[in-house]
Amino acid sequence: MLPAVRWAPVVLVSALTGQRCPKIYDAIDEAIASHRRKVSTSALNDVLRDAVLWQAPPPAKGGIGKIYYCSQIGVSPPTVAMFCNKPSLFGDNYKRFLDRKFREGLGFQGTPIKLVWRGKKLRSLDRDKKRKG
Repeated sequence: MLPAVRWAPVVLVSALTGQRCPKIYDAIDEAIASHRRKVSTSALNDVLRDAVLWQAPPPAKGGIGKIYYCSQIGVSPPTVAMFCNKPSLFGDNYKRFLDRKFREGLGFQGTPIKLVWRGKKLRSLDRDKKRKG
């Protein structure tokens, strides 16, 4: 299995006999549906809460990361904004863990999930821009 695309389903077919080739189309249809899927903020936060209760963010230099909430901000591919205290406190291992939990809990099969991490400072700057402009 390719580590970069672990989320992609594996379909075993025979090029010689054509056996199980129609299963490729089923996998494609499922991937397209997942790719275009919109999930409510409450469902995302339920999965996030369960994941954080199961495995809290590990301490890092500079403190302990805290995730306040998340929201889906885009589709094709599904993009989830993670609102936290400081994005640099979350390592790649924990980000992969959350990616896997979102995939398992929400059924995003056959499509990548893009996680966008937003810290307090970025949120404050965005808010100030909206007020001025």
